[in-house]
Amino acid sequence: MHGAGSRTVRRRRNHRDCTDAVIDAYAGRILGWECSTSKTTAFVESAIRQAAVIRAREGHPLVGNTIHHSDAGSQYTAWRLGDTLMLSGMVPSIGSVGGAYDNALAETTIGLYKTEAVRDDSPFRRGPLHRLADVELLTADWVGWFNNTRLMHRLGSKPPVEFEADYYADLTQQPAGVGRPVRTRPGAIQTAPGSSMIGVSVGGARYGDPQVRHRAG
Repeated sequence: MHGAGSRTVRRRRNHRDCTDAVIDAYAGRILGWECSTSKTTAFVESAIRQAAVIRAREGHPLVGNTIHHSDAGSQYTAWRLGDTLMLSGMVPSIGSVGGAYDNALAETTIGLYKTEAVRDDSPFRRGPLHRLADVELLTADWVGWFNNTRLMHRLGSKPPVEFEADYYADLTQQPAGVGRPVRTRPGAIQTAPGSSMIGVSVGGARYGDPQVRHRAG
């Protein structure tokens, strides 16, 4: 999974909020997220634990060989985060400083979050952001829409959750002794969900449910 690096965006008057997300690199699904008024290791840990719980609840627990990749932000280099990753079934990976390609997936997700949800004229905004709770509500709505509705060109015009479900459906149909199916696609980072994750932090906003399924890459 990819733990995309932390970012802050000014969304509330005189305040800067952060949102940390954990993204599965296979289909780009956001598995965990947390909002905070500051970039701390604690709120990154919360997103990581959420991702591990979701995978376990769905019957695909992380067993210690999942790579959690992030940038070199202080919240990701803290010693305590290493313990949290280990207990969550992940191993840490830190990208090179200034390496644009290292965090391409994270930066793409950040851009979508800002463009679709955070900007002031976003069609998803319901109103101004006065409290951190407003940012949390926005993020919950957007992540749910992103994972379950947003069509991704690189996934064959399917949302991330649907693409993952197809993978596991194919897996259960394989004869005994046959290895996991491999779905090849342009820019693929891995061959199965849960192999690599990314961590990222961004700002928040609030939007309503869209009436159409947006197509994206």
